[in-house]
Amino acid sequence: MSDIPNFVSGFGLTVCSSTQLSNELYEVVVSSNEVLGNQTIRILVPQNYSTSGNNHRYPVLYLLHGAYADATAQNHLD
Repeated sequence: MSDIPNFVSGFGLTVCSSTQLSNELYEVVVSSNEVLGNQTIRILVPQNYSTSGNNHRYPVLYLLHGAYADATAQNHLD
């Protein structure tokens, strides 16, 4: 697997941890004063994302929790 991108805190979110699940899928746990408890976000990036440098922009998919499920539900990305 490649290096984990540097997920940084900002916009009211504090990054608690980040884990690389596959070459394109990351799981980031964040906290906020607005929402109780830690929240998990899954981030899906293109295959060449980590090797492309800082000068490229790519589409990124952020998978958040739903009303009755979490970030892992119904995405079949495990």
